[in-house]
Parts: sequence; structure tokens; C-alpha cells
Amino acid sequence: AIFAHAREDYRALPFVSGGFPHFVEEPLNNAVLLHYLLYGTDLDVFETVYHSRGDDLRSALEFIRDAAKRDLADPFGAVRRAVAAAGVTVASRGSMRCRTRERAPAAARSAAQG
Repeated sequence: AIFAHAREDYRALPFVSGGFPHFVEEPLNNAVLLHYLLYGTDLDVFETVYHSRGDDLRSALEFIRDAAKRDLADPFGAVRRAVAAAGVTVASRGSMRCRTRERAPAAARSAAQG
């Protein structure tokens, strides 16, 4: 019932463009939800790092790796703090191809946490 509700929430999201159209068609379980939550976290921050490094993927990855090493317990937070310390403004969420106006459906977040 929780996953069915999450699918309904997802279908109702107002995507800016794209989205993950196959999300509602694939098997939905905790592993799938955690995949999207983990790999969809802070995409705007990573995009900002990439552009701030002159669209140089190697340089962006080095920046991210070095920042993440500073706080292994919270590598995403470490990258966000490094970006802020560098004085770089994070790209707006609307610039991401697969962004919604919300981070994740509430039912999906609660299912992944519980």
C-alpha cells in the first residue's frame, strides 16, 4: 500500500522536464527507492561543481573527492560546505533535466526510511 501510494504521488509531481518516466513501471522496493534517493541527492550541487570547474569532469571529480574526504560520515554535506566555502552559488533546481519542484514524494521518503 505504501509503494502504491508512492507511485500515485510520483505520477502527480509537476516535473520541470523529463523526470524518470520508468520509475512507476519498474519494481518498487526499498532497494529501488534507496537507489533514487542516493543517486538523486544534490544533483544541483554536483552540476554546479562541474560548471564552476570549467565543465572539466576530471577537475570536478577531484574537487568532489577531496571535499568528501573531509567528512566521511557526511560526504554530501562536506561537498555542499566546500562549494559554499569556495563562494560558488549552487545552480537552481530548475536547471536540472530531471528535477521536480520537490525532492522526492513523501510516501517514497517515508517508505525508504521505514
